Order: sequence, then structure tokens, then C-alpha cells
Amino acid sequence: MPDQLETRRLPQVVVLPEAWAPIVAELDRAAEAGRARTGSPDEAVFVPLCAPVFRPGRARVPRLQPASLGDLDAVVVAHAFALPQDWVEASAARIRFRAEGGVQARFEALVDAALARFARLELLARGHSHPFDCGSTRPSGIDRVEHLAPCLAYNRGLGLDAGFTFIAVRALDGAGWALHGFATEDGQTILDLGLATVVPDGSPWAALREPPWHATDAGRAREARLREARGAKLDRLPLGWTRLRAGPNVWALPPGFPAEPGARFVRCGEAWAAEPVASWEALEAGLEPTAEDAGRSFRNPQSAIRNGPPPCLRGKDARAAYYARVAPLYGDALSGKTLGVVGGDDACEVASLLARCGLTRFALGPGAEALPARLRAQNPLEDRWVFTSLDRADVAFAAGELREPLPVPAWRLSFLPAESPVRARLDWIPAGEACAAPDARPAQLEPFDRADALNRAAALVRASLLRGAACEPAEVARFLEGRARPALLLGHARWPWWLRVFEREDADAWLASNLAAPASRPQEPAARRGRVLVIGCGSLGSVAALRLAPRVEALGLSDPETVSIENPVRQAFEVAEVGQPKAEALARRVEALGARAEAFVRAEEDSPAGAEAFAAFVDRFKPDLAVLATGTGAEYAMARVLRERGIPHAAGRCYARARYFEVILVDGSNGPCFHCLREQVHTGPAPSLTPEQAARYDPDYRPGELNAEPASAIESGRCAEVLARAAWELLKPPDARPEWLRATLEQRRTCLLGANHAEFDAATGWAYGLDAPGKVATYGVEDIAGARPGERCEVCGQAWLPAEVAE
Repeated sequence: MPDQLETRRLPQVVVLPEAWAPIVAELDRAAEAGRARTGSPDEAVFVPLCAPVFRPGRARVPRLQPASLGDLDAVVVAHAFALPQDWVEASAARIRFRAEGGVQARFEALVDAALARFARLELLARGHSHPFDCGSTRPSGIDRVEHLAPCLAYNRGLGLDAGFTFIAVRALDGAGWALHGFATEDGQTILDLGLATVVPDGSPWAALREPPWHATDAGRAREARLREARGAKLDRLPLGWTRLRAGPNVWALPPGFPAEPGARFVRCGEAWAAEPVASWEALEAGLEPTAEDAGRSFRNPQSAIRNGPPPCLRGKDARAAYYARVAPLYGDALSGKTLGVVGGDDACEVASLLARCGLTRFALGPGAEALPARLRAQNPLEDRWVFTSLDRADVAFAAGELREPLPVPAWRLSFLPAESPVRARLDWIPAGEACAAPDARPAQLEPFDRADALNRAAALVRASLLRGAACEPAEVARFLEGRARPALLLGHARWPWWLRVFEREDADAWLASNLAAPASRPQEPAARRGRVLVIGCGSLGSVAALRLAPRVEALGLSDPETVSIENPVRQAFEVAEVGQPKAEALARRVEALGARAEAFVRAEEDSPAGAEAFAAFVDRFKPDLAVLATGTGAEYAMARVLRERGIPHAAGRCYARARYFEVILVDGSNGPCFHCLREQVHTGPAPSLTPEQAARYDPDYRPGELNAEPASAIESGRCAEVLARAAWELLKPPDARPEWLRATLEQRRTCLLGANHAEFDAATGWAYGLDAPGKVATYGVEDIAGARPGERCEVCGQAWLPAEVAE
């Protein structure tokens, strides 16, 4: 059962007095506030910062050596804080964040400041109360779905295969509170950790609140010597750890090094071993290159460094980790479904997108013979592939010509002739019905148009496979409602993300009436153009970089992270690249597509020093355009640097679960700047709160940061495609830009907001004004809300024009 409780030897929960005091204060405050308002105590939330404490001999390096619940001796809550009262709407049963007032940005600043102060801690758990329970409690179904399962996905990204939630209840004596801990290893089974122990002042656990070695004066001096004398590269891991790389060698140093021993990772055939390092002298001696190291290069795919042992090489349950970013969305709903595949590369591309969502059963039709080898190469961790005959499929997808009727219902994608103002169409073909419409793919099909059409096709096919499941995307059914043979037309010449749904016959009539006066299609130049800097090589940046690589002269790729096992489901990496620096792995892909690539393993800091370092970085690389895809607060400083230098830039980020996304375009020194539009534009009613937003104290939730946010390559890929296309068009000289971009810039409506989901509320209408999944709309300075008349942007001096928004 999903809410089954399991008991076995588990880690204890320990709470420091410095953390317990603010928790109790918030529990008391919320209870009294509820009694005063309704006579019943309100539920409370608090944000715990924790540290895992390992059993002797079972310590693991974050991200490099995945750990399980059985490796832990304790989970220590070393710091906690409450949220300001005006940020939430509370009741006895639930707490939700307020949608207005810039709460999200203020919450992010609060969390970031706490994590910066306590580098040895992490947001490993959630904290809330069940104010009616006494002595003990039991997680509800909502707790499991909204707290434990998402927390598990986040912690797996850190290398800890367990998620936690702490639920406060009234103490048995009725005069105080107790904290009950729970964990999960699979998102379903709940493990009871028992009541927490609040330790006294002066406990040895208090050392977890101290800064790590690298935050001390001596540590900073030591790092400087390592960089200067050894050429080492250093970057931060979670929980206060530091990773050090020199040549093909990797070290991991704990926050208490050298009192706590570190590790050097050494390649042993196809696996890795960790050797202990217990002193600075031993570390520096190991930095000296050996004969075995000679000739190794980051750019040599056969010997590229892996920053620690990849999980897939150590027998860990890597398959579950691979799907960690999509499992919370679909569970096993796709496991019994079979997709028919008919056609060549286009059909196989849609199938590969669905395989990343967890689909493993495929029925092969004409043109799909190469699909099995492609899927096995894409995910060598999967051993449940089934390939069968077409009549066994639940739904089929066909691309290109469809000469014979299919035995199962199908979505069929066809591209339209060059004289059509519309790029492609998707038709629903009932089983046994012929489809006479030919595929008229133009000789110079724009790759962006192809990618957009395949993404839309994958979303519709997935919705058809999920019909009747608990996770069925209801918005797709609503979009197609009332049409027996729906047909979608995609991508108008005047708006690349144009979308309309018809009955099939009506689509034919619309196309016939519009062929007489088509809008002109801009001709793409054959030559490559410009140098583009991509900051952030994750779900958005890596895909955007590959879309730009065939078109630009050079790409600079910047990212401090390494490829994790869960990344390949929606990023431009392979399982074999797990452990490699993202920027360097992506650089090899870019070079294979003909562009020059420069990889920079660097982090952008949200600080004055970070802005100065970024300015020097930009001046050295000299980009013609930049793509910002970090989703962090550092983008404000980066955008300011780019604006001051007149460098065009495009910034993309996804909202929770990538249901909606935004792309902000800045034309160098012209028009609204990034600061004008980001979080200043009133885009219409927001969608209902997701589980992550409803419990905004959720440590997993970061707008734009999909590292731990559940989403598939279909959703995040949609944002990446819009980002890449907009960036490419912005890179062109003004007279070569397409009509839609010129109009967007002239009207100063340069915030593109797109939907993978469409939500309607009877009181407020369509969320963000987007009435169909797949649509993209523009917003601009006239939509800026909350500004005073005459107020100007501090970066560009633009006068904000406040919209009259009904609150």
C-alpha cells in the first residue's frame, strides 16, 4: 500500500536547541493565531536545515558516492526558521503561499542566506505540524505526495537515496511539542523514524553549524596556493564539501578536512576506487602528475575525466535514479502501454522522448527498424524493453507518408509545402481509416520548425497513452474536446509558435483558403554567424546549445556542475557522460556539429564580486549574444553586465514542473532590460498552486531550476526550443530578423510566456492568458504592475508604464 509503514533499524532524528527554539515559537504562534480566528489551531510550517551523519565506515561524498538510508546514523536538524506571517494563508488543515507581493523572491533570498551561513547543512527535509495530534502522528496522503516524494527526488540529486519530513505534534503532557520524523526510499513506503531527540546546549552536534575549512582565512589562503602552484580547479559540493580537480585526478575534501579525511578517486578498469587522504601534505603530493596521467585530456572522449564514480558503474539502482525527474509525474502509468511507431527519424525522435518518460514498450512499423538500437544506446540502464508488432499497440505515431490504414488509432505528423503559411499539421487517425493527405516536407525545412512539431506531437501522443490514468493531462483532453477527428495546425510564418485546432475537414478548408496569399518565409543564410555564450548547461542551456551549434561560429559553455545520473532524461547528455563536467561534455557535442567550443567550469555568484568576475569573463570571451539559463538570482547581475556592454541576451526559465515557462529577450542596449521585465510584469491570473508551491517551504522548489523539479524532456525541451530560436533570431542584424521579432521588439513586448499546460478558472479565466497547451504569448512594459507613475528602471532608465491590475 502507498501509505504502508515499515519499521527497521533507521537513523535517529536529532534537533539542536538553536533549531528547536524557532520551531517551537512558530508552532505556538500558529496555534494561537488559529484559535483566535476560528477556535482551532492552525497548521504551521518551518524550514529545517539538516545534515546527514554517517555510520562509522560508511561515509559518502555528496553527488560522487550515492548513499542510502542504511548508511546514516542520524539526521540532525541544526538550524530552522519560520516564514513571515504575511507570506502565507493558513488554516487548521493546510498552508498555502500567497500569490502576490513578490513572496517568491523574498523566500529565495531567505533560504539562500541561511544556506550560505550554514554551508554544512542542506534542505534535506520538510517541516510542518499536525496540531490536533498528540504524542505521535502519521503522514497523510498529501504528506507523502507533496512532501516525501518530491524531497526524495531532490535528495537523490545530492546523492542521498532518501527523503524526509518532520511533523510536529503536541507533547503527551499537553504543555509542549514533539517532533516526529519520517523517511521514504521509494516515494511510496513510509518509514517511521520515531520522535526526535532535542539535545542539550554544548552538544558535539553543534559543530555542524560551524563554517567549513574553505570559509576560513587559512582555508582561503590554502585554496589560493593550490590554484597558483598546481593549477587545480576547485568547486563546491553540497554539505560543505569541496571537489578539487587537476588533470584526470579528482579529490573530495570534507568540511572538516584534514581532521575529517578526504578521498582521492582512482580509476580501476571500468570502476572507480576511493583512496583516503588525511593531510594537506598527502593531498599536494598526490597532485603531482604521474606517468600514467600523461596524455590524458578532457577533450578525449575515450579518457575524459569522470568526477567521481558514476552510479551506473557501481551496481547502484541507477535505473530508478535515471527516472528520478519523471517518476513523480507518471509513476508506472506508462509501464503497461505500448506505442506504435511508423516512419523514420521523426517518428523515432518522438519515441525517444517518450522513452525518457518511462515508456518501454514499442510496436515497430515501417521505417522504425532502427528504433531498438537507438533506445538501448540512449538508456543502457533499462532492461525492460519490449518490441512487438503494430497490432499490439495502444496508440501509434506516424511521421511522413501514411499509405495504408493502421490497425490502431494514431497521431500523424505531416509537414506542409513551402507555399503554405503554416509549417506542420497533426491529425488524429482512427483505427482502420485511411489518410490520403501526403507529406509535403519542403526541401529547406527549418530545423526549429521540425523540433517544435516533434515536441508538440510527443505531448499529444503521451496524453493519449495516459487516458484514464490518474496523471492524465486533462488540459489536452479539454483542448481537443468535441472533435471526433481533431487536426492541429502548427507554426505560422508570422508567429513561430502559432497553434490552432480544427476538425480535419475544417483544417483542410482553412489551408485551402490561405494558400493564395501566404506570408513570406525568411531565407536562412548559409554562413555561420557570431559567438554565443551559454551560461548554464542544464535542462535549458544544453538543449539550446545543440540547437545553436549548427548555426553559429563559436559557443562558450559555462557551468560548474557535473553530469548526474538523472540528467540524461531531459538534458543533452548520455549515461556514459555521468560524472563529467557538463560544460566539457557539451563542448564535445558542439564541436561534432561544426562549431568551435570553449568550456568553462565556473559558477556565477550572486554578489558584487561575482558580477565583477562575470564582467571580466565576458570581456575575455567577447560574445555577440548570451543565453542565460541558470535560473538563479545571479542572472540579474549578469544581465546588467551584458546591458552595459550592449550585448543582446536571452534568458529562459521554467516555472514549477515546467507547466509554464518564460523567455526574456533584450536587444543589447535597446528596449526594456531584463530587470524591467523579470518579476515585474503582470501576466494575468496565475495557475492554481502546485504541490510544491502550496508548501512553499519545500526545499526542492526553485523557479527556473529544474535540477530537482519533476519535468520531462518534453516540457523543459519546449522552453529550450523557444529560447534557442529566439536567441538565434536576435543574433541576426536588425534588417535580417523575421517580422515577428521586429514587431515584438518594436512593441517592447519582449517577455515570451509559454504553456505546456492550460488551466482555466471560472473566476479568473485562463492562467497567464494562455488557453491551449503549446501556446506562447508576449508581454511587455505596458503590462508592468505596481510601478509608480514616472518610476524608472535603475539599470536602463526605462520609464515603467504601470498596468491597471485589479487586485
